[in-house]
Amino acid sequence: MKKSIIYLFLLGIATLSACDDSEPDVEPNDDNFPFRLVLDAEEGAALPDEEDYGLEVKFADYIGELPNQQLNLNYAFTDTEGSFVNNVSISKVTYKVEDGDCEYERELPFVESTIILIVDEDLGTVPEEFEIEFALPGADDTEGGFTFEITELTSQADVLLNQAATFEYEVLENDVAGAWVLELNSGEEFEAFKSVLGAINEDLTNLSFADITGAVSLEFEFEEMKIEVELQNPEIEEVCEEGEIEEEETHLEIEGEYEAEEGELEIGGDHIITDDGVEEELEYLITASYTINGDELEITFYQIIDEDQYEEGDELFTSESGITFTFIKD
Repeated sequence: MKKSIIYLFLLGIATLSACDDSEPDVEPNDDNFPFRLVLDAEEGAALPDEEDYGLEVKFADYIGELPNQQLNLNYAFTDTEGSFVNNVSISKVTYKVEDGDCEYERELPFVESTIILIVDEDLGTVPEEFEIEFALPGADDTEGGFTFEITELTSQADVLLNQAATFEYEVLENDVAGAWVLELNSGEEFEAFKSVLGAINEDLTNLSFADITGAVSLEFEFEEMKIEVELQNPEIEEVCEEGEIEEEETHLEIEGEYEAEEGELEIGGDHIITDDGVEEELEYLITASYTINGDELEITFYQIIDEDQYEEGDELFTSESGITFTFIKD
């Protein structure tokens, strides 16, 4: 399930920042500042056949205790278009509570037009964060989008609703969107893969072909992408949810933001380099092209640069003819 984020910010941050270093003894009275509901994520998108979409909501930058009084959030779906008309709704609103080493999911009540942010009996306050899950049409031919708006907030607690309280959803239409898989079948193929993406991931550079299964997954979501190289011996982490212990595998991942249009692909993000034991985080930019033939996605990588290596001849990776990998639709 894809997620976007809404933040509940503490009113008065701008006022606090106005107290400069020339007045070090000034201590603001935090009780004078009400909480304010702010939508930080303005838009999101997913594939046409997506059946749900999660919108995360949380308090941020608050001081002291969260409100211990109920909040009612009135909402509406507006500006619906395409096949979303009358076909989108809220399926559930949930939050999580930690009890010891385990995490439990609880639901918040809601009716046709109101989400009720109740005080949790264990927390003694309203939840610090919660998630609104939208039920989507889930059909391959879904088109258009919708706007979700929090229209009013009512509570005895000192909380205000920000003027901009809308989130816009649309069907993800770019042609690379979705999940793809690459199979590396030999050490030579893996070395070619490392010669490109090893430039922005030192852990990848240190792997041998025997360390991986050969499966590489690539996923393009809304503005974000992720490459995962499956390891023969991944790290195993035990997590507890709903009283059940589950094991999660951790494989090698490369993440970034992307733009894909008319066969041109750019991927940008952060990578860490280590120099004499000192780690430094730098921004990278990948220049590539792509073609799609049915269920095949061919990506040709031409250049990778970062903030330190961007001059001609100093790039992290460069190839005039490019190095191409063929991914299959998953």
